[in-house]
Amino acid sequence: MTSTLGTVTGLTAGTTYQIRVLARNSLGFGLPSSTVSLIPAILPLAPTTITLTAYGPNYLTISWSVPTNTGTGGTTTTITNYMLEVNEDFGTTGFVSLSEQSTTTFTHQNLIMGH
Repeated sequence: MTSTLGTVTGLTAGTTYQIRVLARNSLGFGLPSSTVSLIPAILPLAPTTITLTAYGPNYLTISWSVPTNTGTGGTTTTITNYMLEVNEDFGTTGFVSLSEQSTTTFTHQNLIMGH
């Protein structure tokens, strides 16, 4: 038999919690169950150490480091993709998506000088 008693609210993302259950009858509560641990999910932190590693008249290559916290409260959650965004006019229209990929290096080709 499975029973849901309610929803636990107010948990802090990235904090480890342990939960256990005790049964009660007319004499009181019995022994607690074994515990289960959970960490409320969090999004990864920003990638770090963004570096221009190569460039030429019509291309540039950048690389970056994996975030120090990859989500779910630690460094064990695998990053699946990175989204690269570009702002070509420095604020007028904002950032737009350029590419999504799974590596920590990106080469942008076919650049036009002066743009």
